[in-house]
Amino acid sequence: MSKANYNELLSSIPFYQKHWEMIPFVGREYESSTHKKLLIVGESHYMPEGSKIHHDVSQWYGKNPDMSPNERRFCDTGGAREGKSGRFGMEIERCLKQVYPFNENAWQQVASINYFLRPADNKQNVENLWEKYGGKEVDCEKAIRNFIKVIEILKPDLFVFASWFVCNQAEHQDFPHIFGGNLWDWTAINGVSDYIYVNHPSSPHWNSPMTKYFKANGLTSREFFCKWLRENWLK
Repeated sequence: MSKANYNELLSSIPFYQKHWEMIPFVGREYESSTHKKLLIVGESHYMPEGSKIHHDVSQWYGKNPDMSPNERRFCDTGGAREGKSGRFGMEIERCLKQVYPFNENAWQQVASINYFLRPADNKQNVENLWEKYGGKEVDCEKAIRNFIKVIEILKPDLFVFASWFVCNQAEHQDFPHIFGGNLWDWTAINGVSDYIYVNHPSSPHWNSPMTKYFKANGLTSREFFCKWLRENWLK
């Protein structure tokens, strides 16, 4: 399926009809004869300094927010991946290229979304947003329902939560609470052969041993991600 076709299907999801700038990124080579379809799942976008439009949870989801061009730029999923934004973008690309050498932007080989749909404040995270302005229950329900719809459209063979926090939230809280059952079982039924989590590439924990995750076997997040890609991503 072409990128345009994926975008057309993703645009049918209600949230992206209001927040078109946040539509998931689908690389040109997401479907390839050399590797499986891989989805990278980040935490959230964040807003520019001084932005307040995302503080009111009902306003964010209830209507089309009157966002400035700069606010939309900060929430541009496709632009972030095209630009390999920040340490997150560069570290993920570094691993992709280590496993599958590629002269251009390696993000073109994968698809990517942010799990949480309401952005955090500048240089903060979504937990800080909840502490200050509330809305956690709404954010979590919207996030898991949207995530499932994206999985149904993109049909990845594999995905990685690029954040322990997001994996824990989706797997142990949001999915069981909203849908019942087990996220692992649901993804397996829907064609996902494996998924993992790594620590956030922008955090110091990215290069620390993952001693509490049995799949990582004591490797750092970067080492584990590269190893997992070699063993599972390439055809």
